[in-house]
Amino acid sequence: SRRRDPLTAFHVQSLRFDTMVGVSAAAAAFTPLEATIGGATLGVATANRMTIVGRILGHSGILRGLVQGDHSPWRYVFLGGMAAGSLAASTLIPGSLVPLPDAFPMSRALTAGLLVGVGSSMGNGCTSGHGICGNSRLSPRSMVYTATFMASGAATASLSGVTSALGIAGLPTSMAVVLPPSDVLSRGLMVLLGSLVIGLASWFAGSKLTGKANKAVQLVTEAASGALFAWGLAFSGMTKSSKVASFLAVTDPCFDPTLMFVMGGAILVNLPVFQAIIHKKVFPAKPVCGTEYQMPKNNAIDKKLILGGVLFGAGWGVGGLCPGPAICNFAVNPLNPLYLAFMAAMLMGM
Repeated sequence: SRRRDPLTAFHVQSLRFDTMVGVSAAAAAFTPLEATIGGATLGVATANRMTIVGRILGHSGILRGLVQGDHSPWRYVFLGGMAAGSLAASTLIPGSLVPLPDAFPMSRALTAGLLVGVGSSMGNGCTSGHGICGNSRLSPRSMVYTATFMASGAATASLSGVTSALGIAGLPTSMAVVLPPSDVLSRGLMVLLGSLVIGLASWFAGSKLTGKANKAVQLVTEAASGALFAWGLAFSGMTKSSKVASFLAVTDPCFDPTLMFVMGGAILVNLPVFQAIIHKKVFPAKPVCGTEYQMPKNNAIDKKLILGGVLFGAGWGVGGLCPGPAICNFAVNPLNPLYLAFMAAMLMGM
């Protein structure tokens, strides 16, 4: 199998007891390299979107806008890009986007979705909007929200038994670093390099074109950012609920710290870009396909923010899903009742 398809062999290696609990029972391997490369891809997608169209990349905000009646075309184009990127990843990264185990309770999916929806609305963000973009802005508000949902997620994952629901409780994760086969590594690096090329080409085109052509560049950027973000989530392991649960369940033998490298990789790329924009260095005064850099102006650290972080983290810990990975999994498995339930409850919460 490894000789025939190293990519498949590697991802099969990262699954545990899949015949017992379904192929989403993840990740016996500590895989920081994939997490870092995937995270860097998320950072490039986020930086491209900000420098070209001037928008923060936050999945909960994009969905919440639709729920509240803002049907701007760019929202649909971005989500369409995410769907395309998810479908590509499901083919090229086997095991990255799979159904939840059949034994996963419907009530857990509904509860998780509702908490994520309410919490992300109260806190005005999620792991992408606050966790990547907000922390790259060095926003105290985002730092507090991130710390809150991380703590809440860890506590809830441990107390709610999410690892048992996903069939991975008590299964020890090896802390030996597992490196990917060369085929896996080259695909990840090629997409990361491609995301840089796409961003530079779109930025240059946007700076030269006006009118309808400039708006076309804006929509292409939205689609590309959505597709690249979906790929980055899948490549890093963030789309696997069991991988997320094993990261949050810090007291379980299955604890896997891999996913800290996802946010680290994204911020490593994003931080200098956002700081250059904020301090008006390198980049022009406005995005090449927008009228302004739409940086959040709300700096309040209040009860609503804290409660939102607690609820969002609780939903993340109960289900192992947050808005971005949920969109990716739903795009690939749109008829799966558990993903349907999570998405419906999340949108209701919003």
